[in-house]
Amino acid sequence: MIGNHVSPVEVSPNREPDEQYKELLHRIRTKGRRAISGMDEGSVEVLGHQMVFNFEEGGFPVITERDLTRGTTPEIIANFQPNPEHRAIKGALYQGFAEVIAFMNGARTQEELERYGCKFWKPWTSDAAKAAKRGLELGDLGHGSYGAAFHDFPNPEDPSQPFDQYKALIAQINNRPELRTHIITPFIPPYLFRAPGYEQKVLIVPCHGIQHFNIDVENREMSLVHWQRSADVPIGLPFNMANYAAMLMMVAQVTGYKPKELVYQVSNAHMYNQHTEIVDELLSRPAFKSPILKLDPTVQRLEDFRVEHFSIDEYEAHPPIDMGGTAV
Repeated sequence: MIGNHVSPVEVSPNREPDEQYKELLHRIRTKGRRAISGMDEGSVEVLGHQMVFNFEEGGFPVITERDLTRGTTPEIIANFQPNPEHRAIKGALYQGFAEVIAFMNGARTQEELERYGCKFWKPWTSDAAKAAKRGLELGDLGHGSYGAAFHDFPNPEDPSQPFDQYKALIAQINNRPELRTHIITPFIPPYLFRAPGYEQKVLIVPCHGIQHFNIDVENREMSLVHWQRSADVPIGLPFNMANYAAMLMMVAQVTGYKPKELVYQVSNAHMYNQHTEIVDELLSRPAFKSPILKLDPTVQRLEDFRVEHFSIDEYEAHPPIDMGGTAV
């Protein structure tokens, strides 16, 4: 039963992922300002928020207020048939892992995403009117999308040879781990702006993905500072948090470091008005112990990871919540 009250949030001393997530929800619910983005009927937002997830103390940052391994849109549940080479994908969380792997390898179309096991972009990639407005083929996320930026960033030195950011990242970490320039960006500015004289060449401007990897050479530890421009906190943010925690683990594994901390920063954190009761319900649910994410230790190249190399263990969570036709 969805409640209609705002539950107080008690922050535990060990700063478990659930506690930090609920602290942000509570801040938006009680202190958020009204906002109109042009694409919704109303929302409330706060600016500037940081969470720090310590892998040794807090476990893997997957929230337990709703089960992220079950449920996605009813259409996707009905139609999703994972590639035979993948394990049976358990709902949206595993599709999230497939998404980040696909983008890392340069996927920018619905067909390419589905090869890696991710189908939840279909509601956007099947929007013919938006594709036409952006001058894109149906199913194409565009020149300024995550996969295009990560894997095929425009190279002014040699336009015929796009720049693979993750390939360069791994090479630099292996050769100069002490540097403070281990940076990945999803943003290609010329493709993002909408104004007279500017043409947006991406279906949806990337919401997340600025990554700054930091190496403690002496202790062989790696941390990741991640920045997100826009976060739908009740729905999308839990998957974003898990995806970049997984990214930290993957990069650490293939470069020989131990993952330490994910520092997660959000510029604009918001919730839509129609999700008010859902947020109250999430705040009222007690958290369970954080689960453990295991990676296949035999994978030694970043581009070789696939969703079957991920396993969530010891995950206890509350049932999914129906968010207006989407059980997540």
